[in-house]
Amino acid sequence: MTIVIAMDPHGVNVDVDVDVGNIIDDIIDNECAICQDVLRKPITLPCHHRYCSDCLDSWRCRHVLDKQKTCPECRSKIPVTKSMVAQLGSFRRLRADLQNKLNKSPCPLPALPGSVDYNYTKGFYGNIRDNEIVRIRNLSSPELQQNTLRSILESAHTHFDGQIRDLEEQIGADGIVLEEYTDNNCNCAKEQDRDEYELPPEIGVACENNDVERVLQWLGDCDPPVLSGRINAKNPKSHEMTLLHHATKGNRINLIRLLLQYGADMNAPTAMGLSPFLAACTSKRYQSIVMLFLEWGVDKESTAPGPPGVGDVTAIDIARNFAENEELLEVLKSPLGGRRCEIVAMETPTATAATTAATTTPTNLNGQACIVGKYFDATDEYAVTIGEHPTLIDGAAAGDDSNKQPKIKSKNLKRRDRTPEDPGVVLEFSGRDPGSNSMEWRTSKHVVSNNDTTSTNS
Repeated sequence: MTIVIAMDPHGVNVDVDVDVGNIIDDIIDNECAICQDVLRKPITLPCHHRYCSDCLDSWRCRHVLDKQKTCPECRSKIPVTKSMVAQLGSFRRLRADLQNKLNKSPCPLPALPGSVDYNYTKGFYGNIRDNEIVRIRNLSSPELQQNTLRSILESAHTHFDGQIRDLEEQIGADGIVLEEYTDNNCNCAKEQDRDEYELPPEIGVACENNDVERVLQWLGDCDPPVLSGRINAKNPKSHEMTLLHHATKGNRINLIRLLLQYGADMNAPTAMGLSPFLAACTSKRYQSIVMLFLEWGVDKESTAPGPPGVGDVTAIDIARNFAENEELLEVLKSPLGGRRCEIVAMETPTATAATTAATTTPTNLNGQACIVGKYFDATDEYAVTIGEHPTLIDGAAAGDDSNKQPKIKSKNLKRRDRTPEDPGVVLEFSGRDPGSNSMEWRTSKHVVSNNDTTSTNS
């Protein structure tokens, strides 16, 4: 096929022969059919279909109850993966943990939601909802508390028994490990050239304890640390949690902001399929973290394997049924709720309408960034917070102060998710105050147009 791509100085067409078919084939060969993006750490199945390693892990986690794991395209059987072996180990450890609790008399009661000791992963996978924990704590007698708790733990134990049996059947004694089919020579994405790391358990603990210096030291001195290949490393001793999982568990929002700037993956699943975003949805304690993830464009429709008899669950399911968080539920239900957006195509009010408009929506908002809050279905408007330093949820999600915020039509809002290249505000760790030993952070406004930053104290 011949395509005219230019003209010479004399006005004569310059023709170049381009094999469009080969170009299309190259694009298809380098694209993951699951995420429909450029392949990253690609794995080729025996059926010759290729996927990103993380995408394939997520695919398997979403279908954790299916005994036959099959290719998303041709339904050929997928061989055993290292993540399956890790998942089996995680389920065995969780089952053993449940058994240890059941063997104790009395069985230790779960920590109340919002307390420092509350473990969202055990709360979620043990099928103990926040309201059930409170109900157990409020029962009139220790005997009733023990009977109720043991019933829940035994149900979870049975659930893990089934999952372990399924994985053991799939893995077998001599199963082929899928990583043998990995395309080590593929140059589809820069990530392929990075070294693979495991997250040391002590660094995960440091993350939860907000030991920022130690976390940054482990990430390395390169700028940004994502280039070291460690930013999304998984902790094999803690269900393959990443730094973001550990920071979420510790409720360390500034550290989370820093990790996101470095390219941390909000959708990276643990061995049990729980992403940092979905983990944060399990308790009101992590609500500000959920809102931050939404600003960074996390997928609201992502799923994780649910408790016994439930199947896959979404963020909305978790907010409604586990955290009982109506404020968050309202944000998750609306398409733009919680998102960072740019205000576009707003018309200047006419002279007759200017007085009325001025009481609700300021003029000259085009091009400004905002954080979207409550949705008003009757008028197809959102309450928004203008600027890059909004309160994370407050009135926007609760609705109490939404009348103090500008209301913008949905047609005038264009998503502009935060990214490492366009974070809006750059957060930097400045060290610790010599006197109080408190951590000091500095922010600077990031201007995308000229890649410049203007420092502002925070």
